[in-house]
Amino acid sequence: MAAAAPGSWDYATVVRALEYRYGVCAWHGPYTGRWWAMVDGRCLVEADTPGQLGERIVSARSWWR
Repeated sequence: MAAAAPGSWDYATVVRALEYRYGVCAWHGPYTGRWWAMVDGRCLVEADTPGQLGERIVSARSWWR
């Protein structure tokens, strides 16, 4: 999702993009430094990067089917 170095991300913009693309509630944890999303109100996923979070969102949805 974001090719720039993590410290240079505009977190709010990346969160909005994740929410729009995947239809989830997403956020970046300022203390954990991790990316989080609540998938379909049933599964909390976390990742190191926004791209990895997207992969985990897709994976979580396929698991619930």
